[in-house]
Amino acid sequence: MRVLFEAAGVDVDDDIKVVVVSSSDQNRAFGEKEVDALYSHTPFLETALLNQGGILLVN
Repeated sequence: MRVLFEAAGVDVDDDIKVVVVSSSDQNRAFGEKEVDALYSHTPFLETALLNQGGILLVN
């Protein structure tokens, strides 16, 4: 994930805060705006895309 951010010009140490959220809490945290982005997988990715207004940045 660090490499993806750095490739986009994001300073991982200064521009963002990386947090670890359990799989079962990812969609809740995203839906309640506790986190702004997810690095996720099936089925959590699809839930974010279809039900929570998520946008796929990297496939």
